[in-house]
Amino acid sequence: MKTLKYYVLIMFTCLVFAACTNNEYQIVIPKDASVVVSFNLKELLADVDIPEKDMDNLKSLMGAVFNGQDKDKINEMVSGDASAGIDFSEPIYAFVSEDNMFGLSMKVSSDDDLDNLFEILDRQHLCDKPKEKDGFRWTTIIDDFQVAYNGNTLLICGGVNEKGMKKMFDNDEENSFMATPNFEKMEANKAPVQIFTSLKNFQENDLTFLTELLPEGVKAADVNLLTSLVLNKGQADINGELFSNNEKTQNLLIDADKNFKKINGDFIKAPENFLLWMGAGMKGEEALKKLKSMDDTNGLLMMMDRAIDIQKIIKSIDGDMTIVIPELPNDEPTSFVLMAKTANTDFLKDVNYWQEQMKDWNLKMTENDKNSYTLFLDDDFSLNWGVDNKNVFFSSPNTDYKKTFAETNAILDEQAADIKNSIFYVCLNLMPVYQKFNSYMDSEFDKETKDLVKDIEFPFDKVVFKANNAHSCSLSFSLKNKEQGVLNALFDFYTKMSGLMMKTLMN
Repeated sequence: MKTLKYYVLIMFTCLVFAACTNNEYQIVIPKDASVVVSFNLKELLADVDIPEKDMDNLKSLMGAVFNGQDKDKINEMVSGDASAGIDFSEPIYAFVSEDNMFGLSMKVSSDDDLDNLFEILDRQHLCDKPKEKDGFRWTTIIDDFQVAYNGNTLLICGGVNEKGMKKMFDNDEENSFMATPNFEKMEANKAPVQIFTSLKNFQENDLTFLTELLPEGVKAADVNLLTSLVLNKGQADINGELFSNNEKTQNLLIDADKNFKKINGDFIKAPENFLLWMGAGMKGEEALKKLKSMDDTNGLLMMMDRAIDIQKIIKSIDGDMTIVIPELPNDEPTSFVLMAKTANTDFLKDVNYWQEQMKDWNLKMTENDKNSYTLFLDDDFSLNWGVDNKNVFFSSPNTDYKKTFAETNAILDEQAADIKNSIFYVCLNLMPVYQKFNSYMDSEFDKETKDLVKDIEFPFDKVVFKANNAHSCSLSFSLKNKEQGVLNALFDFYTKMSGLMMKTLMN
């Protein structure tokens, strides 16, 4: 019995030690890290077939940096025939601490293989000769980055000395980023690429216009943003979620949903070759509050109020609001149409008064038809607006709002269910851009040049930005070939483009 207990104790100790050792490369991340990026190369490249030509190009690039036997060894590491000492099945972490120290932490699979890698770098004068100290090997790469590693962790840092790095290695889990709910959220998300950051970084980096979109009562310093990249066949999604570890703030983020409506689908229409369609489910009163709280938009509202009571019009909106850019702009100003569902059209009673008061600002407005007007803001800019069956519209000159929404559109129809599950949705149709490019090539280049690019096909057909609620959104890049992986498509495109460039240089 004593012998059994002895073996159980040894087994338990080994398991605990193994667990701690496995986490060591994550424990070095400071608890106060304001930015943490994780990327898992194994998952990211799982279904990717890197073209042999691209691999050869990469090896050629290595040949320009390394020479002799070192070049062969590096090429073996690049192709996966030899180990570089890093475990790429585990996530790699990049992070920035509150005092702007940058770090990169990787799981070591073999410190012997890592020794071989740094010996090669030393011979090629890309790093200092590693030295042994405190159970770690230390070196410097590119003069500015400190490197330390042992049998478990490779840590590369900028903006910190050896003493600071040793302190990071001496860290325990309780005082690391691993102990935070932010790390738990990243672990639960399971995406191959993730970025955690605090919104206070946006304030400190002159991105305050982003924090102005936060709900009333929410401080940027209490809010975090988790962004992740997800790759599927035919599509790449960049997902973003706002969240807070402060319960009150988190509730405010969730409660902000009540300020929006789901898109009903009243205006899911556009010309066949439209450039952009944007839809939102709006509550006019709430939208106006947010617009007035932002300096830039509030100033624009005040300017428009010189002509028409734009604030009263916005207040009346209740339901779908859609903006369409019906075609790719040429040299003329961009054509557009805005259409919105209103709860009432009481503002029409004030049109005669508006026409009189705007004269004080040297503005004028003419009536085209019943409840249809053209507002002249200056000699170069005018705007059509009016009401049609309780729908208020604004459009650029020479743009027919009725024609814009006259027919359904195949591209939008296939997204209709997704649109109706969103409070905000933007679809950028890339096909008109490609058609414009091809037309430009036909008119500006000779046959030889056109023949070179005729086989180059851009892989993406549209870009979609959507928000299903007030605290999460996604940016999606859609492939023409719905059965192809995004990275494979990008590799194919790169191969064709690099081949084109080589042909061009040879000619």
